[in-house]
Amino acid sequence: MYVVESGELDCFKREALVKTYVQSEAFGDLALLYNAPRAATITTKNECRLWALDRATFSYIAQEAMASSRQRYEEFLAQVPLLKQVSEQERSKIIECMKEKRCSPGEQIVS
Repeated sequence: MYVVESGELDCFKREALVKTYVQSEAFGDLALLYNAPRAATITTKNECRLWALDRATFSYIAQEAMASSRQRYEEFLAQVPLLKQVSEQERSKIIECMKEKRCSPGEQIVS
């Protein structure tokens, strides 16, 4: 995975320009996430400075983030009165299905 510190890079798929990456944008993450070959070609438009993150480090960070989120969800669900009678194994299954959604003030949740 690469993060652009400075410069511009063009992303091509099948010789067609798809996107131009600029400062603070990242690419190559999908290849790491899915252990797949890169699907595009990236070329520099001008002088660039990039930060690279290898697969092992990326995987470690992703696993740590998932473990941290899972622990936060477990602590949260353990406080929900409706779920107090649910076993840890059942709560674990619930956590696997959960998706976090952030809401703005006044946003309609259910109608």
